[in-house]
Amino acid sequence: SIRRQRQMCIRDSFTTNLIDLDATMTRNFAELDSFVVYICMEGNALITDDNGYEIHVHQGQTVLIPASAKSVTISPSPKAKFMEAYIK
Repeated sequence: SIRRQRQMCIRDSFTTNLIDLDATMTRNFAELDSFVVYICMEGNALITDDNGYEIHVHQGQTVLIPASAKSVTISPSPKAKFMEAYIK
């Protein structure tokens, strides 16, 4: 589950969120016409997109999800904190 999600910044052009995870989370980007950036702030996680591409990330790493991805699943191990940013 998402332990805590806090919207950090909303501008006319972009949004950033701080996401604190202790269970698997799936984000649906089907209606979002933007890339998404995830910065791992704490912990470790596996990020998988709807095409089956996977990447293991740990604190300090950044992942760029292309606009063509319709969804991503983030599985923390055991906990992780991410900053998420995308263009509206």
